[in-house]
Amino acid sequence: MNKWAKDGRYDCHFLCICILGDASALSLAKEMSSGMQLTHCVNGFIDNDQDMPTYGQLGCKGFIVLDENHGVVNASTSVFMQVKDLAFGHVEALLDAVCAKQPLPKVCPGEYMVL
Repeated sequence: MNKWAKDGRYDCHFLCICILGDASALSLAKEMSSGMQLTHCVNGFIDNDQDMPTYGQLGCKGFIVLDENHGVVNASTSVFMQVKDLAFGHVEALLDAVCAKQPLPKVCPGEYMVL
């Protein structure tokens, strides 16, 4: 995610949000920022139950991709632990389409389908 933000290939923002919902969220967000060297994306946290989202997920289980109006384009991209680097190709295929204001691909790298 930090690499995508640094490259400037995509005209968008990259957010990493720790959703623990308690006081420990700040320290985990700092640890994540340091460990992953998140210097080109926004790293935030939610430290109380009232602000918790109605859904969310861990980055290793895919990303949530939003469009310019904050509408959900994809609620869960391919899971890294299942498809490895193809998971990043999935995100990139979506970002290529969204940033170019083009239709989303019918099938993205890393997606499972039945023929």
